[in-house]
This record gives sequence, C-alpha cells and structure tokens, in this order.
Amino acid sequence: MCPKIASFCLIFTFSVVTYGQKTMVFSTVKDTLVADINEIIIRHAYQKLGIQLIIKKLPAARALQESNAGEFDGELFRISGISKKYPNLLMIPVVSYEVSVRAYSKRSDIKVASWNSLKAFKIGIERGVQFSEEATQGMNRQIVNTNQQLFRLLNKNRVDIVVSDEWSAFGTLMALQRTGFPVKLIKELSPRIMGIQLHHYLHTKHMALIPKINQAIKESLQLGMAKQAEDKIRRQYSVDAVKQD
Repeated sequence: MCPKIASFCLIFTFSVVTYGQKTMVFSTVKDTLVADINEIIIRHAYQKLGIQLIIKKLPAARALQESNAGEFDGELFRISGISKKYPNLLMIPVVSYEVSVRAYSKRSDIKVASWNSLKAFKIGIERGVQFSEEATQGMNRQIVNTNQQLFRLLNKNRVDIVVSDEWSAFGTLMALQRTGFPVKLIKELSPRIMGIQLHHYLHTKHMALIPKINQAIKESLQLGMAKQAEDKIRRQYSVDAVKQD
C-alpha cells in the first residue's frame, strides 16, 4: 500500500474512533447557575449525537487552563474570543445562551449605566471570568476565586460593588442565605451593565465535530431548551427554599 494512502487510512480510522466515542468530558465554572443552565442545553444537544457528557466543575481560571491543555474535551460555555488566549479551544459558532451582567452593592446611592460608570468605585470580580477581567482592566479592583468570596467581601465593606452575571449572583445569594448571610442588605443595581452571549467550546482534537454539534445546539434551542433549563433551575430553588422554611 502507498505510504500516503496508509497514512490517510490511519488518520481516518483515528477520527472515527475519536468522534464515535460515547462519552465526553467538559470543564466548567463551579458554583454558578449559568453552568447548570448551559449543561442542560448542551447535554441535550450531545444526546442527539449519541454522546453522554461528564461535567467537571472547577474554579473559572483552572477550568480554562486544563481544558486548553487537553485535560478535557472542551469547555461547557464561555464568552466569544477566548481562543486568542487559549488557542486550543475552538468556539462553536451558535450562541448557546445569553445572560445579563449586573452590579451588586450595599449602597443605594450608586448609579450604574455602563462599565465606565464603575470607575469611581472599588470593584470585586471573580478570577477567570473573562468578561469582567477584560472590562475592569485599569480600575480599582479586587479579584477573588469564587462568587461567594465576592459577596462576603461586599458584606464586609471591602469593596463597593461586585460584578456578576445575574444567575451566578442568584445562586450564590440563595446558598449564602442558608448560612445566615444578610442577603437583604445586597441590592441589585439597574440597569444591567451588559448582556453576554455564551458559546460552547471544543478542544482542537475534536475539530471535526464542530459542524455536527453546532447544528445539534441550534436544534435544541429551537425546541425551547433554554427556557426549559431556566424553569427547571427556578423550580429547583423554589423547592429548596420551601425545604429551608
């Protein structure tokens, strides 16, 4: 057999084995309901392809580092553009979900209009959350590892504002409330700072799968999986709240 043909056959065989696999492992940010919502959407899409998912929840920065290094098959969700810093992660074109980003404070005198309106204040953000790291460069900010740490800093008046997507904030405050944290002191400031579109990412070793999973996510969204995911999370937290009472 011609060496070139043999080489092509070997590559083709490897691709069939790789993309015929029945289980894939994705990293994602821990302690955030956005991850839970995206998991429902993305899991549904992969089921269309006969692939089951295992989700590993890690601190935001570590999740990116390990998925980029090939420790996982990709990243469950991120904003667009992270491939510039993490070149081994390839963005799926279709937007899988959009979430609002808001500022939270104990103060009622703060007026929020945009990222620039935050410059006069000390800001708390979560390490590894790309949109807030990029938007607050050069500002007076404190970076911590988890969303819970953010709101604890705010409660101790060590920052004036914390920035979080609304689902992460909701989940964090619900969890903190069960520990006796004074949630009622925290105010959600309006209007929202921005809306962010999220995308699923695959490691470069799965490049051939991009068109298929892109179409599968589209179909899942057309079936209303985003709203179903939101409703499921709200019901879950309503039940948890009743149990706590």
